Amino acid sequence: MKIKSTFHFRVNRGVGYYLISVIFLLILSFSMFNILLWSHDKSGILKLCSKFSLLGAFACELAYLLVHMYAKRRFTVISVVAFAFIIYEFVITMLTNRYGIVGFVIDGAVWPLTFVTFELYAMYTEREVIRKQLHPIMLTIIPLCTLLLITNIRIHLNSTNHGENGGNVGPVYFLLSFMGLILLLGSKKEKLIFAVWFSAMILASTKRGGFVILATGLCGYYIINQTRRGNFREKLKKYAKFIVLGVAVAIIVYYIMVQMQLEILDRLLNMQEDEGSGRFEAWAKVLLFYRRSGLFKKIFGHGFHAVPFEVKPLGHNIYAHDSYLETLYDFGLVGVTVLIIVVLWLCVQALKLIKSRNPDAAAITYTLVEILVLSLIGYFFDESRFILCVAIVWGIALGNNMNYREKILRKIKEVIPC
Repeated sequence: MKIKSTFHFRVNRGVGYYLISVIFLLILSFSMFNILLWSHDKSGILKLCSKFSLLGAFACELAYLLVHMYAKRRFTVISVVAFAFIIYEFVITMLTNRYGIVGFVIDGAVWPLTFVTFELYAMYTEREVIRKQLHPIMLTIIPLCTLLLITNIRIHLNSTNHGENGGNVGPVYFLLSFMGLILLLGSKKEKLIFAVWFSAMILASTKRGGFVILATGLCGYYIINQTRRGNFREKLKKYAKFIVLGVAVAIIVYYIMVQMQLEILDRLLNMQEDEGSGRFEAWAKVLLFYRRSGLFKKIFGHGFHAVPFEVKPLGHNIYAHDSYLETLYDFGLVGVTVLIIVVLWLCVQALKLIKSRNPDAAAITYTLVEILVLSLIGYFFDESRFILCVAIVWGIALGNNMNYREKILRKIKEVIPC
């Protein structure tokens, strides 16, 4: 009986290992196809590749969860909440007949399922094993994705109005999520190289939201990372060096902005005048349509992606550019309440990791900045495009924090000093 149980454990562990690799590969491949699709929006092949890469990831995640259920029979509270919210979204969407099932799976169901999958996997897998498994895939596809973005940025910079009609640089937001993966899985040298590389690309894109996220997030990463090491005096020295370095970098960045005539600071200062690039108008229109809704739809919503299809902010199919307003209209008071609770829960988990000096706390701090900023001014929780890598980072970090094997080893080291 013991031999049979051991055999089943090894088989399930091996299947899970390969499924995770395939899921990770499909998600990063989706990012690559989506970046290409942004420049070739009429390409049927790229549309199919983009769609089927996420459908493949979804299928593999379901398979992994079945394997996990057979082997472990244990789920976390947040994973149960994620399953319940997916079912709630699906039911409301089907009742309103707002969106097709394939579209819902791709944009609404993949990212929470990705978080749950990687959390459950990391609970029973050592941190170094995960890095060794995912690191080669990450270093193969992410540089390729960033090279593909150069064309978009070049068109953007060569246009007289910095890309408003000369090329869409929206896919640079992939870099923000990629940075979180690099901070979690990369070496010190890789973190530095990609931080400089991505910062240059975000600057060239003139995306003020991306600039704020990368600058604030990287500062948060460094500060939290330093709180884990050394005594009080050593930390003060490091913070003093960081301030001096930060001032020097700020001067260099400002000089580059002036010389290349990048309008990031101007656009930040003039946000009130340009109404957040139309965001204020879009928010007002979503709220107006919500107030006009019936009681049932105010409570339960109009269905997945009702805003771009029904409200049409700014006169065409775009999102509300605020995840909370988008969720309020799509899934009502119930949906937005759950979303706010989840975001607050993420903040609490980040604080717990920081307090316990968890090695993943710094990377989580960076991604938390991305979540808070993009959910307020973008469409972070509304589609899977930019959130998938963030879901992977949180799944690995929180899963590893609950890794029973690591906790046992830690207790043994405390009792028996090496």
